[in-house]
Amino acid sequence: MKREIVFTSSYSSQLGALISLSKYFKNDLEIHSKYIIIFHISSKGDPKCNYSCFVDYGRIILGSNYQIRVIKINNILKRLVLLFFISSLKIIGLNNYLSIWEPSPNWLKRLFYYKNINLNFFKNYFKNIKFYGDGFLCLSQTSMPFWLDNEKLSNENENNYFKSIFYYFYSLNSYINKKNKYIKIETAYIKNILDKLTLSPKNIRNKKYKNLIIFPLTTFYETNRCSLEAEISLYIDYLNEKINKKVDSLLIKPHPGNLEIKVLLLIKRLKAKNFSILNNDFEKKQILKLPLKIIPLELLCTILVKKMDINEKDIKIALNSNATLSTSYLFPKIKCLKPFGEKLIYKYIKKEFTKKRMVQEEILINKIYKNKK
Repeated sequence: MKREIVFTSSYSSQLGALISLSKYFKNDLEIHSKYIIIFHISSKGDPKCNYSCFVDYGRIILGSNYQIRVIKINNILKRLVLLFFISSLKIIGLNNYLSIWEPSPNWLKRLFYYKNINLNFFKNYFKNIKFYGDGFLCLSQTSMPFWLDNEKLSNENENNYFKSIFYYFYSLNSYINKKNKYIKIETAYIKNILDKLTLSPKNIRNKKYKNLIIFPLTTFYETNRCSLEAEISLYIDYLNEKINKKVDSLLIKPHPGNLEIKVLLLIKRLKAKNFSILNNDFEKKQILKLPLKIIPLELLCTILVKKMDINEKDIKIALNSNATLSTSYLFPKIKCLKPFGEKLIYKYIKKEFTKKRMVQEEILINKIYKNKK
């Protein structure tokens, strides 16, 4: 009986891991350990590991019989201790007696780089790893999304594992490798779990939000693809084209990796231009238990539809990120606004990143169009 060990980071990634574990336990006929160890790695959006989806929803999704222990890796010292721990497991041969979960190939190894110095003791620490995807269940067979990778755009899987199992809900440009096993998680299965997470004795009673526009932010500035001023100007130009200020209400959905100063500055600029911004309203009424930057877009829309009784047809989402795509699959009646487009991308984004961003936008548009047929 192998013990499950999960390496994870963002809240969205944790939710994807929980859904994958649920599918795994349901479909696999082997007897599984009821004890699950979670290594929660700090992120830019949650440097202290304060938000744990496993603590919040682990037993709801997996069942009360499972014991979940979350270990926070939220400083450099703890990360070094983790490095020595997994290295010791390999040295004494216990690594093959564990069931390991990671978001994507080589994700664990990338934790142990310091200023481009590779601190890893081994090429691989575990074999036959199960992967649960980048972000929320996006099939990822490389260690980094192509639009952030400085290397040439490639679909090639460069992981060093002989055989892997990939759990996923959707994919962008990943190819199918016959040596691996792929398990696609159905829309109905995910929606059933998300509905469980929003069950409560009473729904949230607020004014009806019609013409609600959800605007997910990107990490252009944080990943050095443009300046702070350029990113904010990009958003304002885009929203001026897409938003009807007289009837539309705008909910800014920060990315978990966004700097707070960027979000605050954007909201301030938008209010000065007479956009109707709902963020303060949501915070004052405590509509969400989690901060907007932490809550996955898929769970946010579940709350809007199920708990706040907002009609899907009254919601629009800007197609700025992969999360928009997965949300569209879960809520097909929500309308997606087209992404930034060539004119704005070439105007504001650094030249070396424009081509990859346009490829990403083209993929998103094609996937959305195919889903809406």
